[in-house]
Amino acid sequence: MLTEYILIIFSILIFLTIAISFIRKKYNSHSMYKLTNLLIYFLELFLAGTLLNLLFDANTFQTSKSGFLIFKDYVYANSIYSIIITMVIKFWDGTTIDSINSLQKQVKDFLLLLELRDTGSIRNKFQSFKNHYRFHYRIGSLDNFTLNEVNEVTIAIQNFLDNEIREKDLILFLKNKQILLEDERNIVNFGWQSSLFLRMLKN
Repeated sequence: MLTEYILIIFSILIFLTIAISFIRKKYNSHSMYKLTNLLIYFLELFLAGTLLNLLFDANTFQTSKSGFLIFKDYVYANSIYSIIITMVIKFWDGTTIDSINSLQKQVKDFLLLLELRDTGSIRNKFQSFKNHYRFHYRIGSLDNFTLNEVNEVTIAIQNFLDNEIREKDLILFLKNKQILLEDERNIVNFGWQSSLFLRMLKN
């Protein structure tokens, strides 16, 4: 009997999520957008709570248990799930933020050397830059975004050293790159931290 109730609740959440998502798209409603996200989050918690309860205590759904005890089991299970998901996402995002911070530092160093107009130091720095990211590429520590930005910076600086672009063009490029990197860091930093479903949908 309890299994039937679980399936009914799950079906209702799925139906409401799809229905409200359709209404949101049709009428371009921001309130419906928030409600859709809330329902997706509830659906995730319900699924996680059900799976964790089945995994750790199959007796959770015995008909002899009161509704309050079942609710308490769900609260405990979802608390564990939320802690685990938040920790994993923060760790995952932390490596990306570290990569972005490192590249930001490299870009600032190049801008400083360009202000000093020290071409020799720029060449030395560029060689160190390539060696640094060649190593990190080999060990797989770069995410796709950072790898793409590193490649663009590498091409731009190489073009400058080959006299294919002017100094002021490289400075403008690097300053724009600073803004882009800062924006990306903020996006990662303030992304969904406690919902795996919403995070996957946003990405």
